[in-house]
Amino acid sequence: MGSLRPDAPPSVDQVRHTPISSNKPELIIIDDFSNDRLLQKKLFSHYFTRGRHFKLSTIFLSHSYIATDKMIRLNSEYVAILKANSKRDLQMVVKDFNIKGVDERSIVYYYNKATERKGQMLFIDSVKGQIRYNFDRPIRIED
Repeated sequence: MGSLRPDAPPSVDQVRHTPISSNKPELIIIDDFSNDRLLQKKLFSHYFTRGRHFKLSTIFLSHSYIATDKMIRLNSEYVAILKANSKRDLQMVVKDFNIKGVDERSIVYYYNKATERKGQMLFIDSVKGQIRYNFDRPIRIED
């Protein structure tokens, strides 16, 4: 294992605190690196592709879905949208997650309805192939 620098985030190999043999999962939270595309591509995307082999779950917080590296977006199982910066962000979600019955027009409707009240979100679940109001209220999609 290489030495960690205080000014650089650790690689996937360096980030575990417990031995992988412990079979204990660990959570990584990456906050607000949307402006650093190179770091997303060269380092953080590996958390999403290789991290699973190290029993790592990763949460990537970003102010812009479009500014998030494609490898991170396509390897994400869930997306929580509290505030979309643009209609383009929502349209990109539709392209990245093939949720049956959701298109570029309807995602805007569902987002607006989900976030009518402050602190609410639209939650995309690619594992179950559904969208929800917050975490717990599935949205019934009309085909």
